[in-house]
Amino acid sequence: MGMSANPWLSQQQEPVEEGPAPVVEAVAPRAWALGVVSPDVPEPVGAVETLAVRGARRWLVGAHGGAGVSTLARLLGWGDAERSWPVPAVPGEELEVWVVARTHGAGITAAQDAAVAWAGGRVPGVELGGIVWVPDAPKKLSRVLREQKVHVSGAFPTSVTLPWVEGWREEPAAQLQAAPGNVRRALKPLVAERKEDK
Repeated sequence: MGMSANPWLSQQQEPVEEGPAPVVEAVAPRAWALGVVSPDVPEPVGAVETLAVRGARRWLVGAHGGAGVSTLARLLGWGDAERSWPVPAVPGEELEVWVVARTHGAGITAAQDAAVAWAGGRVPGVELGGIVWVPDAPKKLSRVLREQKVHVSGAFPTSVTLPWVEGWREEPAAQLQAAPGNVRRALKPLVAERKEDK
């Protein structure tokens, strides 16, 4: 037997006049922009280690130790800044830097801290390219970690997630051409030639 009226409300209520329907738009999360004050951006905590660099224009920085920066830098032929933000040794030069982090809780938090440091203007002369997520295990992320990763990814212009490569536990590939096809495909946003590089 269905219910035609709400038993918790009296039958003698006046109809409520409805206003115009609210407009709801789907808006993709905007990456935190350098110099833009936003209530979403947490306050930077602690000192940011920097490293004055020359030579390479593109660099990788680890959000934490063991993120996989050395392996990726070797594959891509980019600069390896380890865990220190690379900044131009020559004023006026600009560097493209990608943050590398593992997909465990500490890695995701460290990636957020890196995004906050950049958004807070604490690494001058750096163009943030994006984040490269390196899986910490062969299995899928839990719902909580997946949600945290999506949230933190929104702080970066581009987010790239590498697949798990079991063979890299013993010996990572030395060149991009030797990497599995799914890794090469995932890294396309990093190796795509940019207009200003032509």
